[in-house]
Amino acid sequence: MISAILRWVIQMKRQVANQKVASVLLSIGMEEKLVACMTDLNEEEVAQIKKSK
Repeated sequence: MISAILRWVIQMKRQVANQKVASVLLSIGMEEKLVACMTDLNEEEVAQIKKSK
């Protein structure tokens, strides 16, 4: 289930919906895996997602 969510996150990473999923994953402690899957986002985008946590 988690890997399916992460695959979806990778596919949707440039859409607003992805930020909502990212926030959910961060809130359940998936921050390291999420950031690892989003390495092509720039640091500012990752920081924005972390702030929205």
